[in-house]
Amino acid sequence: MTDAFSSLMSGKPKDIEPPKALPPGVYEGVIEKYEEKVAKTGRPYIEFLVKLTSPVDVPEDAEIEPGALRSLPFRIFAKEGEDGKWTVGYSFRKAMEATGKSNVEFPRCIEESIGETVWAEVEQEPDQRDPEIIRNNIRGLLKAGG
Repeated sequence: MTDAFSSLMSGKPKDIEPPKALPPGVYEGVIEKYEEKVAKTGRPYIEFLVKLTSPVDVPEDAEIEPGALRSLPFRIFAKEGEDGKWTVGYSFRKAMEATGKSNVEFPRCIEESIGETVWAEVEQEPDQRDPEIIRNNIRGLLKAGG
């Protein structure tokens, strides 16, 4: 076992703390990638991975621990129309406006959003399986700079 791994494995698993949630607010970030996925319910969605880089509008007394800025998913779920076809809603339009790609045809608008800087509205919610753990979610994307 290497020295680094030995020090990592010291202590007891019960002493491991859950990750600290970021304070709610607006953070600047960069879209790293996207994936087309299907939920367990069969509902398709697009998941963007946004690497948060700096706080923009968070409470003054908020504490952001070192290393807390990380990549968070932003999911846009499709909805089934009366004709049985899946469509994306207004939140997708707002996301593409934030990246400056709202006038670009599908699927190129999604592909070209990679690397774009956005502002992410980050919120907190309790974990469904363990309410003592607070998770961060991205509620929506805004155009960087306002």
